[in-house]
Amino acid sequence: NSLNKLTTVTIPNTITSIGSYAFQSSGLTEVTIPNSIAAGMTFSVISVKSNAFSSCPKLTKVTCLSTTPPEAYSNSFVNYNGYLYIPCDNKDDYEIDVCWGAFKHIECIGSETVELTKDEVKVEPEKTEAIFSMPT
Repeated sequence: NSLNKLTTVTIPNTITSIGSYAFQSSGLTEVTIPNSIAAGMTFSVISVKSNAFSSCPKLTKVTCLSTTPPEAYSNSFVNYNGYLYIPCDNKDDYEIDVCWGAFKHIECIGSETVELTKDEVKVEPEKTEAIFSMPT
């Protein structure tokens, strides 16, 4: 089975649904689900069907960049002990979702503000832009 050799996959930004059993029994260790902008329109994967990643015990890193958690089922993934990386601005939405919130480790990405003041650098989680200032 050629899927056994597959360890990392990034879902193409034109895909809006990951079908049932799409990656079942694959050797995946890492998957990235994009949030895409194409032809001036923002869209993202809107569903991860049942058993899409079943029998994938090595899948320990799932990055989902969708601003809205895709519809998913309790059996869409098999290894909820892995890490889920999601946009910080949407962390609450992911945490309350039945499927996405089941991941043991949920980490947010892409939202730190770095602020430089006099002799220090200040990093503020949950912010979406970096602010640099130079003392005069």
